[in-house]
Amino acid sequence: MDAIKLELLLELGLVLLAPAIHQAYLWRKGKLTPEALRTNLKVFIPLYGLVLLAALLAGPGVAYSALAPDSLTTLAHFTISSCW
Repeated sequence: MDAIKLELLLELGLVLLAPAIHQAYLWRKGKLTPEALRTNLKVFIPLYGLVLLAALLAGPGVAYSALAPDSLTTLAHFTISSCW
């Protein structure tokens, strides 16, 4: 897995964290019923499972290969070029 795929995996994980944080906030404030919480969990748990599966399939060497100097240059170039 190269740095671009790793970045996409991390972005997907962060995007999936936002609803979980929002649901936890609503639950703590008492504005969410237990049935609604269960429904949301049924929707998001498979998505979290897919992110975990992708991370496990990537293997333990992903962090080392993604942090190589040439990979970081490619990642920075891809990120900057995709913004323009």
